[in-house]
Amino acid sequence: TGVWHSNQLKQTKDEYLAPIMAKCENLMSKYEKRLKELNQPCPDKSDEDVDMHTKLTQEQE
Repeated sequence: TGVWHSNQLKQTKDEYLAPIMAKCENLMSKYEKRLKELNQPCPDKSDEDVDMHTKLTQEQE
């Protein structure tokens, strides 16, 4: 009839949405941590590395 009962909604949420949401939350957490790591200054980075990064960035544009 197109009308879902509350138990059908709960089953759908538990079976399909919950695992997807958990996976997304795990990925977001993982990549947030990685992004924080990448945003940390690297003390041993030489000028040559910076120049290479600039050159590669310009080539991609």
